Amino acid sequence: MPILLLAAFLRTHDAGAEFFGGDDAYISIKAIQIARYGETHLLGPPSSLGLVHSPLSVYLYAIPYLFSPDPRGAQVFTGLMNTVAVGVLYLIAHRYFGRWAAIVGSILYAVHPHMVFASRAIDNVRLGAPLVMLYVITGLLGYYENRGWARMAHLPLLSLAGQCHPYSFALAPISAALLIHSWINWPRQRRALLFQTMVSAGIAAATLLPWGIGVYQFSQHVDVLQRVQNMPSTGEVQDSIGFGGLGHILRLAYDLERVPENRLRPVQAGITLIGAGWLLVRAARSRKALPGLIIVLGLMIVPAVTWLIQAHWVVDYWWPSMPNAFLIQGAVLGAVVARPAAFGQDRQRRDFRGAVFRRSLKWPAFLLAFALVANQVADYIFTERPPPPVSPHELVSAMDVAVNRARQAERELMVLLSPGHGGLTWAFLREYAFLKHGLDAALVQPDRALPLPDEGAVLVGDARNENRDFWFVGSESMPGRARMAQLSP
Repeated sequence: MPILLLAAFLRTHDAGAEFFGGDDAYISIKAIQIARYGETHLLGPPSSLGLVHSPLSVYLYAIPYLFSPDPRGAQVFTGLMNTVAVGVLYLIAHRYFGRWAAIVGSILYAVHPHMVFASRAIDNVRLGAPLVMLYVITGLLGYYENRGWARMAHLPLLSLAGQCHPYSFALAPISAALLIHSWINWPRQRRALLFQTMVSAGIAAATLLPWGIGVYQFSQHVDVLQRVQNMPSTGEVQDSIGFGGLGHILRLAYDLERVPENRLRPVQAGITLIGAGWLLVRAARSRKALPGLIIVLGLMIVPAVTWLIQAHWVVDYWWPSMPNAFLIQGAVLGAVVARPAAFGQDRQRRDFRGAVFRRSLKWPAFLLAFALVANQVADYIFTERPPPPVSPHELVSAMDVAVNRARQAERELMVLLSPGHGGLTWAFLREYAFLKHGLDAALVQPDRALPLPDEGAVLVGDARNENRDFWFVGSESMPGRARMAQLSP
């Protein structure tokens, strides 16, 4: 519980200071349309893969927007969703690797600067981590521990995770590995195993149906295949480090944002690699070590599949699977820190040397885990990071000021949109002003004439927008890269 409270505090504290851009605004506008106007959407935000994402994320973000139009509430919602991922990670580690593995892995995940800051964005991929963790634990409960209900929940969770970002569908081989294990180890349960897996697959397919209908309708107007084929592959953006873009993938995986270079950073990466190798060796030697194989696959399979099929790679696509790295770190450090299990007398003689070796590493491993946690906390607190180009704190403050000016002057409020994707932010703020203050502002397109009312108006917009600069001569600067002008009749 203390670790969960810490994770929740870090992920929700001052969430409004994070970036809020066009993608955040697009999701927010659709979520408000669902929450406040009862609209139905079969498609979500545009995808960098040339397609359109599932509408799942906008329906999830409709939950906070049902209570408040303030985007900071949606950012807090993202933080709470990722706090759930911390909790599920703890359950997985505690059940299959022990108490110390759960403590070490979950606290490293809870305080990691990149995982904290990135958990505050309004983004479809940021909602995937708890679903991937639930996908992993239901797979282990269902196919490793033979729980029927977990088997039926397993594939729908993969479907939901993939609808947060399609790259999570690459985790499907985990289900295949679990099914093979269960098929071999539970021969008398094969009929129930097959039936429950088919039911699970049917439910998963049903959850994909709305998105499938939306994509089909979208494809009637856009050449989807051509869009996907025109996306740059990993090999096309490869660097000089690796073949076919492999170095590009590894470099981006190592150079996470918000994590400054320090001496313990390569140590933590090394623990992950060594731990992955150790878990794979254990899994090769014993079927009982299957959970280790599953979390290693959970971490590595998405970048591996991306490289093999030469798909477009951005490190954020890996976000839902990244908690597995902390599971691996917790498993290897927890195995050393924990006291050796009590063996039978014969087994105890055979493992005496290993037990002595493990005891000799116990305190160094404990101190290393403590140092990693302290290092991450220090990075979070003391490292100076550049502020985002614009934040919800600033944008909401700017719109609140504009609304007050319009009411004081008894004039209409007009919102000047920026060209392209950047205009979505101010289109969202217009919705915020209407739902929060009851003021129905007029939207002014960047390429249209300004319909000035007879009594004049208060004009507000992005300060970077050079369109209609003459309207803002002598204007008032405001927070959030905004500017405002009083237009006389």
